[in-house]
Amino acid sequence: MAPDSKTHHNDALLNDENSEYSADGKKFKARVQWSNVGVNIFIHAGFFVGLYYLLTLRPLGLTYLWFFAITVLCNLSVTIGVHRLWSHRSFKCNRTLKLILMFFYTMAGQTSIFHWVQIHRVHHKFSETVKDPLDVHRGFFFAHVGWYCLSYHPECEKEMKRIDMDDMKSDKDIMFQYKYYDVLFTILNILSVLAPWYFWNESLIVAFWTCFVSRFAINFTQLNFTNSANHFFGTRPYDKAQSATDNIACTLFSFGEGYHNYHHVFPYDYHGAEFGDLGHYNLSAFLIDFFASIGWVHDRKKVSADMIKRRVLRTGDGSHFLAHEEAHKNSIYGYGDKDIEPEDQAELEKMND
Repeated sequence: MAPDSKTHHNDALLNDENSEYSADGKKFKARVQWSNVGVNIFIHAGFFVGLYYLLTLRPLGLTYLWFFAITVLCNLSVTIGVHRLWSHRSFKCNRTLKLILMFFYTMAGQTSIFHWVQIHRVHHKFSETVKDPLDVHRGFFFAHVGWYCLSYHPECEKEMKRIDMDDMKSDKDIMFQYKYYDVLFTILNILSVLAPWYFWNESLIVAFWTCFVSRFAINFTQLNFTNSANHFFGTRPYDKAQSATDNIACTLFSFGEGYHNYHHVFPYDYHGAEFGDLGHYNLSAFLIDFFASIGWVHDRKKVSADMIKRRVLRTGDGSHFLAHEEAHKNSIYGYGDKDIEPEDQAELEKMND
């Protein structure tokens, strides 16, 4: 169900009224994770320090290129890697691409691959319930960043333990990253700051605030808007009963992740959307297709046009792109159109002024 509009504006960080009781009737009050609160305040406030340096042209030219490159690659490691590849298993890839995605995902700093996948699978399996770690019924702020700062609901914790993670547990690379995540994250981000200083004499202070803090904040926000804005603003062409929306602004910002209504209906589609081309701003799908063309990707899962058509007609909100013949089969230009339903035509012919 789409969240009630009143719920959207009743955000609470310290007094979470929407989850006061667990399923067994016991009172539940979320605990504030103060360490995560501190990290979030630092990253979001620090973003503006880095932004100031970027806007006042303090970094060297090569630093701008480095900042742009790692920001884009870290985001793509989330959209292509931990999301479409590992969470939804919508395609397979060779180990070379896998390690590249792991490298930049670890730099992105969005917890271990294992934990991200665990959270995301539960989110899809129990979306918009107390079992959902990102439950939008607890408000925009909670879905955006509050869930990082509060303890999980007990029912959510149960499902986190139950959700199938056997594929992750059997992957030695994934489990290595899980075991040494904190160390790997620290090393890679120290290197991301030291590289501009060492290779082209950038200031360490400028490199820290731009290439680490601001970059981290941008990648963090690219993800979080998909969890928040993409459940509150936009259209629901494929299932009007779900809060997830299709939102072109989120699509642009996240390299194709903003077709979220589609994604929640068909989470196993590697496109993450009905269309996977650059014309629809789906850079993630375009790159997956590129890697398939050179033999690095295989077993791509894609929803057929007939499956989409059936779902749109059955549960869509009427805002589908209307680019298909099926969408126009009942459209008419006015009286006299041969496509007017026979019963309607008969009734119209009986009408007299």
